[in-house]
Amino acid sequence: MRIFLITCVLLLQVICFHPGVSTAESKIDNEKEQNAVLERWKAPKEITEKFPYYVSGFDIEGRPVFIMEIGKWPIRYTVEKGGEDLKNLDMHMEQFFHRVVVGPRAFFNDSEIGAPDTAAILDWEGFSLIQLVHAPTLQYILRHFAGFQRIQDSFAYGYYVNVNAEPRKVPGSRNCTGQLARISFRPGMGALLPINSNPWLLMDNYHKF
Repeated sequence: MRIFLITCVLLLQVICFHPGVSTAESKIDNEKEQNAVLERWKAPKEITEKFPYYVSGFDIEGRPVFIMEIGKWPIRYTVEKGGEDLKNLDMHMEQFFHRVVVGPRAFFNDSEIGAPDTAAILDWEGFSLIQLVHAPTLQYILRHFAGFQRIQDSFAYGYYVNVNAEPRKVPGSRNCTGQLARISFRPGMGALLPINSNPWLLMDNYHKF
């Protein structure tokens, strides 16, 4: 009887444990698949032209410095249009996040890597606050910018430039882009640079995706 009870307990442990292992393995496999898809995917030319980001160079510790020209992005137009363009923009954003996580490994061998993380500059020049009075667009922006927090451990630091160049275009919108910009990085990690400052002077090795 005692042997029977011990056997039952062991069987229950196996039954309870197995799904958890299976789920964890499934999650890892699924993540690998998603990463493989993102590495293979090539954004249509229209997307890369309308929604530019690139690596402008590397800091002194070898971190790639991503520049996202968010101010030029016609997000509202694409959200209103929907369809394939919006799906491509979703993939474009996810691919950006993936590239940030990969960071210096995309450019250097393991023995050449200095710092393991990434830096970023978000350029808000040209951003129209009209985009923020369209609820679906605002929801879209907030949803995707939350992705920065999801990968925040991959960022060493970040800067915002040209924030609030014309804050009074929409009533009550003063400092709105500044608040939106800060969603991108965890508190204390991002910094604002003066309007029209030029953080590109110390960078080279321009790399556009």
